[in-house]
Amino acid sequence: MPSEVFFREKHGTRGPAYAYALSDGSNGIISEVDVNLKAGRFTRFLRELFLPYGFPESVSDDYVPYQLWDTLQAFCSTVSGILTTEAVMKGVGVGDELASPLAATVTWILKDGVGMIAKITFAWWKGTFLDFDFKKWRFFADVINDCALSLELLLFYYSDYATLVLCFSSTLKAIVGVAGGATRAAITQHQAVRGNMADVSAKDGSQETCVNLIASMLGLLLLTYVDTSRYLVPLFLVLTTIHIFANYQAVRSVVMRTVNAARYRELLHTYLNMDRVTDPCFINKQEPILLGRGLSDVALCNHHIRMGTTIQDVVRTGRFHGYELKAVLELYQAKKYIVIEDHETNIIYVIIHKKADSSDVLQSYFHAVMMGMMATIFAKCNKEPPPSRIMERLQHEAVGNVISKRAYELRNRQQVMHLQTVVNNVVEAEFPKFKKMAESKGWIMTNHNLALDEWRGEW
Repeated sequence: MPSEVFFREKHGTRGPAYAYALSDGSNGIISEVDVNLKAGRFTRFLRELFLPYGFPESVSDDYVPYQLWDTLQAFCSTVSGILTTEAVMKGVGVGDELASPLAATVTWILKDGVGMIAKITFAWWKGTFLDFDFKKWRFFADVINDCALSLELLLFYYSDYATLVLCFSSTLKAIVGVAGGATRAAITQHQAVRGNMADVSAKDGSQETCVNLIASMLGLLLLTYVDTSRYLVPLFLVLTTIHIFANYQAVRSVVMRTVNAARYRELLHTYLNMDRVTDPCFINKQEPILLGRGLSDVALCNHHIRMGTTIQDVVRTGRFHGYELKAVLELYQAKKYIVIEDHETNIIYVIIHKKADSSDVLQSYFHAVMMGMMATIFAKCNKEPPPSRIMERLQHEAVGNVISKRAYELRNRQQVMHLQTVVNNVVEAEFPKFKKMAESKGWIMTNHNLALDEWRGEW
């Protein structure tokens, strides 16, 4: 009989567990006792087959809900694609005795060629923005994919326009390929918390392959035993609805702890109006999923903010004299950015130093928002921000520095520099406090996904 157990070990949180004890009369030989149920071996095999090594510790907390919704959307997308395959084959002439193999080949080549051109063009046009708002682009890609499948479905009824329809659907699918692939990489990078991006990506591919295989079997059964001429459209609509809903839920379940423009604006809006910082889960739920939606710079501080711009943009306005710019540069000498507000156009220019890091960039945007809020006290703006501790402090500082609205509108040099100094003092006091509160809530403030131009200055 083994004596008292003196050592235990376990492989992760869901792997096999062992206990070790000295065996009686064995001259100190250690006997091994498996305390894990044998019935769990098959479950462990499936987990190792389809989940990243070390799951769940090796992935982010939102991995499971995202993968569940992503599996459902992939299943629906595959079945929908199979249902439209028959329409595509009909469009290129399969089963038509009068159809020419050469005509079908030409149509297919044109379709692929247009898709290749569209892929290159879209990657050039929007590739830079896919990292900043990958949730929006991920959802956009899946909606566009459904639009492409819907077009292909039309070939059941308008096969005479096969070449035109297939070229257009190929263009949409090319956009899906670029946007979907790029955003999937961003999500995988987020989920791989141990630097195991390759493993997470590989297992995601295994999951998708398995789902596609099952969905293909179901699609084949539907084509074989269901009257497609009668039930194809209702089936397709049901699958498309589920597909869009599952995609929305999948993207919504992702909780990013770094800020992009949308998340940062929501975070600042809460802090500036209520003097508190909300956690990543809440802000991610507030983040809009549709392109073009969400809190804008104008809604936040009544100004457009241009990040990483060139000082040439400021000079070209003709409203800033050389002595004024020089004075501003002296004020920002110790910083890695410069903030200049144009009260005529309600544009705030943010020039970034070539040695600026992520923290400097985050502070520069915070500073620009403060500048915009301060300017609302003097400039003619359409919307006044709600009363808050920050606004009260800005107003108090402005009164203390005897800043005149009339002098501000006339660009009086002394008054403008007073304004810059007031905002600078408020930022110096508020940003460290804001950053500390954000980090205590779980935000990563050493990195960012803000969109900014590549201009960098030196002063």
